[in-house]
Amino acid sequence: MQYADFRNLCEKLGEPDAGRQDSLAEILHRLGSAINYRMDQRLREATVLQPPWLTRNVYALMRKAEKLNGLLKRDDIDKTLYRIKEKEMRDYLVRIMERFEIAFTRPNARNVWVVPQALPDEQPTGTAEFATVEDATRLRYSYQALPEGLVPRAIVRLHDFIEGSGKNAKRWASGAILTRDGARALLRTEPQDRQVMVTVTGPKAARRKLAGLCQAELRDIHDGIRGLDPLEETQVRGSWVATATLEADERSGRSTGVSTREGTVDVDPKEELNRAYSVWPARDESVWKPKVFISYSKSNVQQRKRLESELKILKNEGLLAGHWHDRMIDPGDEWDDTIHRELEEADVVILLVSTPALATDYITDHEIPQTLKRHKAKETVLVPVILESCRWTKTALADLNALPAKGEPLTKWKPQSEGWNSVSAGLATVFKRLMRKRK
Repeated sequence: MQYADFRNLCEKLGEPDAGRQDSLAEILHRLGSAINYRMDQRLREATVLQPPWLTRNVYALMRKAEKLNGLLKRDDIDKTLYRIKEKEMRDYLVRIMERFEIAFTRPNARNVWVVPQALPDEQPTGTAEFATVEDATRLRYSYQALPEGLVPRAIVRLHDFIEGSGKNAKRWASGAILTRDGARALLRTEPQDRQVMVTVTGPKAARRKLAGLCQAELRDIHDGIRGLDPLEETQVRGSWVATATLEADERSGRSTGVSTREGTVDVDPKEELNRAYSVWPARDESVWKPKVFISYSKSNVQQRKRLESELKILKNEGLLAGHWHDRMIDPGDEWDDTIHRELEEADVVILLVSTPALATDYITDHEIPQTLKRHKAKETVLVPVILESCRWTKTALADLNALPAKGEPLTKWKPQSEGWNSVSAGLATVFKRLMRKRK
């Protein structure tokens, strides 16, 4: 049922108030009687009155993907869902798969979806060499019961960093090889040990950033699975040490005892953590750091996720406290009030600029005017990130310094990762300037 039809039905049954209609949709969603993700702009326009219909069709797509080595084309989706006549509802099912990190698509292959859990599980050549590298960062996660789709979800989140492309992409059902700025990471499941292993090689700074990104994404996934509580360990002097122990010892100002073949060795936990995944200021709660708000169009969710990856790296470098966007609105919170409050509290507002964003009334009528007013009063910093060629220079944003460098749209950068590096460097400059002013 389209959400407009749901509203019409409510009116016919005696409830004309839009706010009460939204509350009813949320109650039905929580009870499992119907499914409506009204806080997700991509999914809110449809309500599923028969939840088993959703499960049945998503599993049908996953079974089809298994037969096609993990890849689904538009024609495969249409043939699998041939009983669903409305294209909008077929698209809705694909968006559900993206929403729950079952599938992803790349900007240069919009009509092809990768379903990591359905990929073949043969590891590519080159994975064995990670075990022989001495100067590497190693993280290990142990589980009472290892969720089957955990690593595939991580692959969805980190797909922009997968080494290779197309048929040469180094990803498989239980792992992937990632790369960023000369560092390489092997992320894979060890099912027999109920473990996930992360091994990162390369230059020290680049290695720390990539290891920190893998750690941040895995921690986010863990936090979303109630009762999972895995043991995270960091390899120190060839031995595994609980990361929580290193962090607790650092806070207490004491050394950490590590068992080695030569006996117990005392190490400085701050040095080990700095080497592994983040610098000390990132973990120092006494240091003020800016809070970031992300404004974006529902058409640019993939770009928002890519930006989030860069922000997580910058957070591990001690340059921001955290970020917020509308997908983080808690159930039951008023959507409009929450967005306005977060805008008021943000030290930096990043606007992902595209034609769809400039055509979104809420962005142009509310978010941009409110932020520009605070920007001119020096209460916040508004940073446009230009995703594509559009008429942004004809808007109120024209006088602002935009990213990437010189406001060159990200779509024109080859490779696009260089454009994102420019965005990251520009944001780092903004964050550092704000932190200097607070000292």
